[in-house]
Amino acid sequence: MGDWVHPDAYKNQELAVKVSRLMDGVGADGGASTLGKWLEALVLEGSVEASAAAIVLAARMVRDVKGSSDAALATKLNGEIRSARIIRLEDGTFSQTVRGKVFVRAEGQQRLDVLFVDPVLAAMDGVSKNLQELGVVLMDQSGELRKLLHEAGQPNGRRREVIWPLIWSTMRTIPTDTSLQILKEDLGGELTETVHVKTAAGQWAPVRSAFLGGRLVPQDGSRDGAFLIDPREHAQDDELLKEVGAVELPRSRASGFAAGRTERWYVEWVSSAKSLFLQNQTSKISPDKVEVEAPTLSSPALGSGRRHE
Repeated sequence: MGDWVHPDAYKNQELAVKVSRLMDGVGADGGASTLGKWLEALVLEGSVEASAAAIVLAARMVRDVKGSSDAALATKLNGEIRSARIIRLEDGTFSQTVRGKVFVRAEGQQRLDVLFVDPVLAAMDGVSKNLQELGVVLMDQSGELRKLLHEAGQPNGRRREVIWPLIWSTMRTIPTDTSLQILKEDLGGELTETVHVKTAAGQWAPVRSAFLGGRLVPQDGSRDGAFLIDPREHAQDDELLKEVGAVELPRSRASGFAAGRTERWYVEWVSSAKSLFLQNQTSKISPDKVEVEAPTLSSPALGSGRRHE
């Protein structure tokens, strides 16, 4: 690590400026290098052993970052770690730890649409476990699901109508809890927004925009097909649908309200509730004087209107 300046050289702005000048502009941003660049320095020689050491260290860093109480810092550091090109591939080049793009090859597997880890590296003691910590897994059915989810998130990937049928088909081949864990890890955010389902009208929409057949939308699709989760397409998916937040009736989701988000149905419902309340008043009241109370977060969407003095 002889090419690296001691971190104390950057402990204040004055020293950072002097170091930058002495290094002829290298590090001119006035700060120390990122974790990603530091990790990449470990594999400059290009060997399998160097890659293994960097992977073990990166996985440990990821575990440490998970325990941070500073969410913003954790996100920043995690991004830097995962940006490092430290995984030696079969062709001798190095790759970042990209979920759904880099895999360990299963024996006899032949495919050109993903990158595979150098088999010598993957076979080294402890490397496989640490690769999994970084999101690089065996290219089995779980790996196939990760690959498809990665593609679904790319702007130049296949259309929703093409990629999501493949995703659901793959999830049906693996345990529900495994599918759910992968969805949480690879999609992030609210699964009601990121997971898509097919409606009876033939469109693929976020889970939050459609409902299971029942008291609100008829199971037979006789009306409101655009809001019904297709019972034929998803006949085998009841358990997973409920796990990702599919419901029979509109519900106010605690996570959504906590984040300051409101679903489209709720905005429309508030407007309707205000109108109904005003129509039943004997005296004229300005709509601005009416409040609609949010429903209990654990209950179906119910609420009340009241005059706000």
